[in-house]
Amino acid sequence: MKQYQSKDLVLAQVALFQNYAKTITDAEARDNPALKKKAAEARRQLSQLQIREFPKMRRAWAKAAGETMWENNVSVTVGGNAAQNLTFVAGMFASNMPIKKTQETLSVVLNELRFKRVNYKWIPSAESTRRTRSRVQLMATFRVSPVKSVTTGARARRRAKGEATTNGLTLAARPRPEAPR
Repeated sequence: MKQYQSKDLVLAQVALFQNYAKTITDAEARDNPALKKKAAEARRQLSQLQIREFPKMRRAWAKAAGETMWENNVSVTVGGNAAQNLTFVAGMFASNMPIKKTQETLSVVLNELRFKRVNYKWIPSAESTRRTRSRVQLMATFRVSPVKSVTTGARARRRAKGEATTNGLTLAARPRPEAPR
């Protein structure tokens, strides 16, 4: 994590990955078969690099964010498979308005870093429950949809399972009835 010593360096690396992905996509759109073959190999290599680097970048960003938000009594932790779950703990998250403002402020960065879930707790021991429309809870869970990139396949898998992504929230959709034959 020495190479990711600040949030700015992490975000610069994310931008670099996005530029690589765009270049590969542009190369794949060309009619040249040799170029397409090289683009396919570059896509594979970039995908492997992203799988290795994104967890490191998420951990580094969370550490830097925690150091910044410490002044406002906000604790930031990262966990889960490949560091894809981010948790904010602060007394201000007992109310929904700070959760909404924080989510709106950080949504672009969270998407770029491909966090799958962001938890907001008002105390560290609060139960990990999901935000539902029917009742107000002490902690809200937002699922962040991934940025379209070289390694994105999660959105297609969610659609195949019948889930939809709307405004940063993943909502389980009802199964579609089969068409009459």
